[in-house]
Amino acid sequence: MAVETTYRKVKLWNRHSEDFSQVVKGDKIHIPAGKSITVSRRQALDIRGHYPGKNVKTKLEIEPILETIDVPEEWLDHKTGRTFSSREALLRHLGVDPGTKAKPDFDCVVCGSKFKSKDELLGHLPECVRKHAPKEAAPAAKK
Repeated sequence: MAVETTYRKVKLWNRHSEDFSQVVKGDKIHIPAGKSITVSRRQALDIRGHYPGKNVKTKLEIEPILETIDVPEEWLDHKTGRTFSSREALLRHLGVDPGTKAKPDFDCVVCGSKFKSKDELLGHLPECVRKHAPKEAAPAAKK
C-alpha cells in the first residue's frame, strides 16, 4: 500500500462583511459573513465560479482539507496493459524469476570474454586488441 496525501473536501470561506446566498446548480447555498462551509472540491469551484486571476482577492476562498489515504499499488505491463497487485506477480508474468537479480555481463567484442563490470572490460580491451589484431604482412625485402 502506498500512502497519498490528497484533498477531496474543502472549506469554502466567506471573507466578505455580508452573508453570501446564491442558487448553484439547483442548490441554495448560504454562507454567513466570516464563516465557512465544507463541500467537495468540485462543488466549491462551482459556487465560487471561475478562477479570478492572479493576485485578485475574492470574497470566497477555498481552503483544502488535507487527508492521507492508502492507495493500493498497481504494477503495469505496458505492452499488454494488464495490471498486477505486486512487483513479483508482474515479473512472473514477464517470465523473470523475481528471486534472482539479473547481473549484466560485459562481453568483449574481440575475444568474447565475459566481465562483471564495465571498468574490467575497458581495462581488458587495449591488450586484447593488440593480441588479436590481424598481423600485417611484412613488406617484401628488396634485392
